Amino acid sequence: MRELRRLLSRHAAAAERRVSLEEALVGGRFARYAARRMSWVALMRGLGTGTHILEFTILLALFSRRGLTTSVVAQNLSLLLDGAWWGALEVMRRRVRTLDDKSEIWRESSLWMAWAVRIAAACLVAGGVVVATRVARYHRPPTVLDLYLLVCALRAAADVVARTFYSGIWAQQRIFRPFYSMAIGDPLGLVVIAATWRWLGAWSFPVGLALTVVAARALVVVYTLRAYRAARLPAPRLRWSPPRRGNAPPVRLGEVLWAAAGNLSSRIGATVALATMIRKPFDNVFSDPFPYVAQLAVPLVTASSSWARVFYHDFKRLESELAARLMRRLQRRLIVVAVGWALLLGGALAGIVIGFVGVFAVRQALFALGPVILSLSILAALQLGALARGAFVRLFLGSTAACLSLVGALWMGAAASDVTVGLYAGCAITVGVVVLSVGAAAREPAAAGALPTLHAWLRALGRVDAAVRVGGLRLEGGARLGQLAGDRIAALLADSGAVVVLARGARLLWFERAPHAIDAVALARATSGLARTPRLTAVAADGRAALAAAVAAGLLAAPVAAAADGPALVAEFRTRFPDGIIAALDGGPADGVAALPPRLRQLLWLDACARAHDRRVRLRTPFDVTSYRPRGEIHIVFAVPRSRSADERSAWRAHVEAVNWRAAALDGTAGFPV
Repeated sequence: MRELRRLLSRHAAAAERRVSLEEALVGGRFARYAARRMSWVALMRGLGTGTHILEFTILLALFSRRGLTTSVVAQNLSLLLDGAWWGALEVMRRRVRTLDDKSEIWRESSLWMAWAVRIAAACLVAGGVVVATRVARYHRPPTVLDLYLLVCALRAAADVVARTFYSGIWAQQRIFRPFYSMAIGDPLGLVVIAATWRWLGAWSFPVGLALTVVAARALVVVYTLRAYRAARLPAPRLRWSPPRRGNAPPVRLGEVLWAAAGNLSSRIGATVALATMIRKPFDNVFSDPFPYVAQLAVPLVTASSSWARVFYHDFKRLESELAARLMRRLQRRLIVVAVGWALLLGGALAGIVIGFVGVFAVRQALFALGPVILSLSILAALQLGALARGAFVRLFLGSTAACLSLVGALWMGAAASDVTVGLYAGCAITVGVVVLSVGAAAREPAAAGALPTLHAWLRALGRVDAAVRVGGLRLEGGARLGQLAGDRIAALLADSGAVVVLARGARLLWFERAPHAIDAVALARATSGLARTPRLTAVAADGRAALAAAVAAGLLAAPVAAAADGPALVAEFRTRFPDGIIAALDGGPADGVAALPPRLRQLLWLDACARAHDRRVRLRTPFDVTSYRPRGEIHIVFAVPRSRSADERSAWRAHVEAVNWRAAALDGTAGFPV
């Protein structure tokens, strides 16, 4: 028993030290949270950069200038394919997150796995054709360069399949892997090269690289398979033909292509290296060092544009309307992280150039690639949000502008000089500003389908400027049946309306534009015959008139006279509950938040979200938690100690809900009448 207590105390202490996302943003400990996340990124990128430099050094020693150019082009083309496919897989990840049935998730993952197998086969065939063409053209046996090209094709094929398998479960949760499984792959290849050089000579390089590809991707598959089993999800298998289509809507090819093209900016380091090949191939390092500098900097430039991926699931956790303020707070803090990360990468670039090229090339490298690294680091934070929200067209425009501008700058800078360096810098900064402004545009929340809160539904109704009617019903059967009925009604409405589930599944509200799809038969099917007192208003001229009709019909309560103002609500709370806790997400008052344990700060936020979603709240904290959310997003969290009487707490909850309803009715974007 004593050992059990010690074990539990150690786990409790570890849980207290662990910083969660919500607690870091609410409690002001984001610096610690970001440092823990970025330390793994820095470590893995450092190992990857070291391996890349050693690989490039071996390429310099093995191949002539023409062969070196060919090998570098093949290497960077595989990186571009990897970036494009990872972007395309975001469509799959978004679709998987919308599915609840495990068989549908398996079918969706298997569909993408079939596509991945075909793309992988195309990569291998393309590599074989290129090598066969080279052998037939020069009338000689295959060389080390030919085998290296085949290994590049193998690496591209393995990455496509492994990333597809990985994304099927990564769409829903993080995949935890021990450090050795992430770090052992690249060093293993170098050990094989060193051990077999005596017998294989130059052939040991592609052989060692092939073993690295197999070992690293095999470890990814092993730990991903464990994650599938832990989540009790069927894992997709290698297959050529896709499975039969299920209930999910078909995949739109245009959306996939937009997503693939949009994510190419994450591989802009490869674009820089390929652009230098267009401008001028490898020459003497002293007469033109920039192609060498660009190739050495590929992993650093790639790290500047892909570092934010470690925060992908954080964006997903905050994508609900309630967490909009925390989302903006996260984006602002990630900009600061981006600047610090860019400075770290700039220092690493200077050290690499000094060590492998010479001090004379540092100035050109920093002036040419420094602004690129800085702008891409900032851009990565904003583009990750756009990728997570599915803004693929915006991503494509930004990526195209960045890549074309860099290629154009490098092409015009045929003679390396200070003027050219200034052109590089100005181009990079301009592209960064353009892409940042494009990526920072906000997207309106969805105005159709199943909406999470009443406030979102009210604003969606307020934006309707065509003929519309409102319906409502009561339902017997509990929260699960209410959610199922809401999903069925949302499917019937499609893009012509929206539905919200209230009172823990006991009430449903919807609106629909013409043509009307909801009638008595459709409601009976959607609710399994358990609907009670369904009512429909007459068709109104627009959303504002429809809201007035819904209030008149008793589907919605009229806004009560309550102070719809945050500061007034805070003052009233302090008067009623001097021992209460206030957490303002806009930098306002934070009474008593700092004194709470970290885990309790996170639970306060989770309870506030559960209450706002009208879900049954489990007593996870010693507080009764409510929130002020005038535009659907939580502005202020109030926590009343449960030691207060039930009447006092109930009265406060009713008052806050009245304030929220009044604020939603006075929302200027909706223009509701009151």
